Amino acid sequence: MLNNYPGVRREKRREMSELLVNVVLAVSWAVQIEQGVLKEMLLD
Repeated sequence: MLNNYPGVRREKRREMSELLVNVVLAVSWAVQIEQGVLKEMLLD
């Protein structure tokens, strides 16, 4: 029933966008680490 109020829906949408940003950051961070690990392995 609370979803009928626009404020609550906006709050949910903001939470989702923040979550999405965190996911994107985590993925890019993981990719950088993997690239670093691969470079280390190639250099050895």
